[in-house]
Amino acid sequence: MRGLSTDVQKKLLLSVGSHQATRPLSPVEVAQAVQASLDAGSTLQEIAEFLHLETTSELTKFVRLLRLSPEVRHLVDWGRPKSAIGFTVASEIARLDDPDEQMQLSQAALEHQIGRSEMQQIMQLHKRSGKSLGECVAEIMQLRPRVQRIHVFLGAVTSANVSQRLSKMSQAERDRALQSAVTRAFPRMKRFGARLGPERFTITGDDGVSAELVQEGKDFEAAINDALAKAVSS
Repeated sequence: MRGLSTDVQKKLLLSVGSHQATRPLSPVEVAQAVQASLDAGSTLQEIAEFLHLETTSELTKFVRLLRLSPEVRHLVDWGRPKSAIGFTVASEIARLDDPDEQMQLSQAALEHQIGRSEMQQIMQLHKRSGKSLGECVAEIMQLRPRVQRIHVFLGAVTSANVSQRLSKMSQAERDRALQSAVTRAFPRMKRFGARLGPERFTITGDDGVSAELVQEGKDFEAAINDALAKAVSS
């Protein structure tokens, strides 16, 4: 594949079309590699053949992820994880042009654990009816027999130095760093999800996680930033 090192090509093969529990590249990292190869002169068909894909449709979904704002990209993962947004769901969200709407729908996807079919229904209803995204999410959620809600906490990386270090790390490395930082800052907290971008982070969990993060008015963002600075420098 044009424009990609042998190492990146190998990681692409291990990440796309694989059912492994862990993959070397996140969906967004796959999208960036595919786009880099396209920019270097490869065609979607050539890339699809290299990755043993029957059509180019999945590659189109990957490339669409690059329309997501930086505040959302770190949330995208494989499958349907509770602490992140699945690849196909994120590809639907990427159809929105407004970064604020992308963030709003991404948060809703995490809180309500929205899958692909429900996200498609929300997007279709939003386009067809002209209703707000919040109204569309509420309407589709009402169709569920039981609603399970996950608490979502958003925070910013406040140190420019830490942000610079994070930008040089892979998604998996960043997520491990955030897991370590949260555990350091909140040692009693269990069963939480953590996703970290160069400039933003997201913590998800149940009522127990929520109670721990807001205990006694503690500034969870400052606490996590302090711990994160130690995690990336160690």
